[in-house]
Amino acid sequence: MVASPANAEVQHDGCFALLKIANGSATRKKAVIVAGGPAAIVAAMQQHAADANVQRGGCFALMAIASGDATCNQAVMHTGALAAIVAAMKLHAADANVQRGGCFALRALANGGDDKGKRAVMDAGGPAAIVAAMKQHVASAEVQCGGCDALGAVAYGDATCDQALVHVLQAQLAAAQDANARLLADCERARRATLARFIETNDVATPAGVMSIAAGPFTHYSNAYQNALQSCFTTVEIWNAEQPHVTAPFHVEVGMLRQLTVLGAGFT
Repeated sequence: MVASPANAEVQHDGCFALLKIANGSATRKKAVIVAGGPAAIVAAMQQHAADANVQRGGCFALMAIASGDATCNQAVMHTGALAAIVAAMKLHAADANVQRGGCFALRALANGGDDKGKRAVMDAGGPAAIVAAMKQHVASAEVQCGGCDALGAVAYGDATCDQALVHVLQAQLAAAQDANARLLADCERARRATLARFIETNDVATPAGVMSIAAGPFTHYSNAYQNALQSCFTTVEIWNAEQPHVTAPFHVEVGMLRQLTVLGAGFT
């Protein structure tokens, strides 16, 4: 790895080789540390930031080394591993395997003994990266489990760690509420646009004409709704909590389309 820093394949294979070695006993983990393994892994991640395979291998290898005793954990910390892990998670947000490896690595570093390590994970932006990974990969059970374990490891510290984590989650909730407000505004614009277009054109000569009136704004709204769900998976929960008497965010549009369908049903 030291001899071929520019070769991404060598760095990838080197990270996974160190991962396999460090997955053994404490003696093997310490042997990897003495050989300069953590520094080589971090250097590979920095050199090949855009390579998801190198980032994934690096995260898992650092996790394996850091999961040893406090000495192993500190050895990984001192190489700048935290910054490399968080950077990998930010740059490869769509890669579930990188996110999973990042969550596992942050959990291992946060579990390193005293609260100093937990605070270091906090200061590096670890909790925000973990929450972002869980939002991006809602359907991945492995990312969700890894994220929960990592957040638990960070929160299980002193009052400072606990309060800092609360602030991160409150910020995420505020972002979810903002997304929901934008969704509601877009819903209202789509409803008004559909009604205005229907009134202006009054094109009910054919079923196709009727449906085309609603198709444009409704499609626009539907896309906005899906984008909102992808960007913040708590939108629906917030809607149900704040407006339980409303059946769904797009109930107006659904009812309108049903009426338009009835209007066009008699045409041939």
